[in-house]
Amino acid sequence: MIFHQAILNCPQKESLEFCFFCLSNPKIARHLIISIGLEVYLALPKGPLTTTSTNPSTLPFSGHVLIIPIAHVPTINTIEEINRSKTKKEMERYRISITEMFKSKGCNTITFEISRTSGIHLHWQIIPIKNDFAGELENAFISYGNEKHYTFEKRNIRKEEENYLRIWLPNESILVHKINPQKYFDFQFPRYVISQVLGVKERKDWKNCIQTNEEECQDVTQFKEYFKNFDFTI
Repeated sequence: MIFHQAILNCPQKESLEFCFFCLSNPKIARHLIISIGLEVYLALPKGPLTTTSTNPSTLPFSGHVLIIPIAHVPTINTIEEINRSKTKKEMERYRISITEMFKSKGCNTITFEISRTSGIHLHWQIIPIKNDFAGELENAFISYGNEKHYTFEKRNIRKEEENYLRIWLPNESILVHKINPQKYFDFQFPRYVISQVLGVKERKDWKNCIQTNEEECQDVTQFKEYFKNFDFTI
């Protein structure tokens, strides 16, 4: 799908200029967009967690990337039923394609999703992980989760669930923490845990990791070059 069609398909485009994941927002950082599908698009985040120092030498850019539905929704279940299945399938297709790209460079991945009915715009975050650290992540999430009284189950989400943290580990097993919508949840928690495992705890907050426009554009160019053979929209 070409860019202007994606914008036209974004629901409520007149009233959503505050959402920085909504393609209708004139302030969206368009230079960070990697790929646009029929229901979903890819973009690099502001303040990526990973850098060339945390990645293997075969990955000379951050690699931290977002999978974002074009529809402005807080959870999968709030997508109109006619488009829900297509959106879920395309998000998963992007996730698998990105994972395969990283694997071709000798690198693992971790993906996480924070879904809340009170959220703004649903998205998944994929982060490259050196093979050396891949086996540490499950225990790290469980251990740090215990400190915050976050309990995890090894399963996928259930059809009716909307408030949860979901984590796809490098071995493709899934951890789910059920979020109580009446209690505080630390949105930085997944990034905090991953930063601890990678030994870059100073990068737990994206605001500490802001890049220059030139650095962002360079990351986009490199990501597109590496992803072009895996991008099913081309």
